[in-house]
Amino acid sequence: MSENSENNRTIMLLGEIKGIVESLREGQRSSNDQISELRASVGEVHSRVSSVMSSQAAQEKSIDALQTTVTSMDVRLRDVEVRGATYGAVSGGAVAVGMALLVEGLKAWMSRGGH
Repeated sequence: MSENSENNRTIMLLGEIKGIVESLREGQRSSNDQISELRASVGEVHSRVSSVMSSQAAQEKSIDALQTTVTSMDVRLRDVEVRGATYGAVSGGAVAVGMALLVEGLKAWMSRGGH
């Protein structure tokens, strides 16, 4: 009976080992599935980050182009302002001279008796 008891004990241990191995195998499958999901998520995040970086690069180019346009407009506006100030000064001087001549002419006319 001792040999039979020993065989039964061995069979029971083998059954326990088989259960442990199957449990480990199922746990490994679950871990592998989780790893696969994480890889897919990381791939999706990587794709989104790449998309954001591409978009950011395009925005930087657009901003650079706008900055160039604004600088160009600023230079042109400054030129227009300078010309406007110059024309204003010249026309203001001409009006002042004209008014002075008119006043002097009126004075002379009035001094002659308005004739």
